[in-house]
Amino acid sequence: MAAPFVTTNWALTFRTTESPENTPATQVPYGSIVHSLYDRAGTMGAGLPVPASQCAFFHQALGGGLAATIDLTALPGTNNGVVDGSGLKVNGVHFRAATALGADNGAAVTIVVGAANGYELSGPAFSITLAPGQEFAYMGNNATPDIAAADRTLDMTGANALDGVEVSLIMG
Repeated sequence: MAAPFVTTNWALTFRTTESPENTPATQVPYGSIVHSLYDRAGTMGAGLPVPASQCAFFHQALGGGLAATIDLTALPGTNNGVVDGSGLKVNGVHFRAATALGADNGAAVTIVVGAANGYELSGPAFSITLAPGQEFAYMGNNATPDIAAADRTLDMTGANALDGVEVSLIMG
């Protein structure tokens, strides 16, 4: 089977409109300010500075053991396929604390470098705890470690068997 063609358009924005009081010290001639100076957007794909050649979008449940492992070499893929990220970098990731039905979790979920064959997404101390409904987005920008047999897992823990994480991964 041919490798998939993956192109990802991404944006990290907090476009905020602020309407300060019009006092002499803070006079704003047009009545409001739009903060967008640090907004970023781009495209990942084959032949681009930040490559994308594989993707995986799935829900990872904690289950009865209140823990789960995400194996970057054996991810659920499109049409029941398996996505193997071996030799690639995680260039984009989005986690959302949610049940399989899309509702907010009942309790926090923590994602860390795997205990066995751990993948250091943003360094050896990577750890993120998501309270119910919280989300985490990370741009690896082609600077994350290569996924390999000894560097491939992220571990999740939580307090409710029905809780989990919606996972979006872009690798290249």
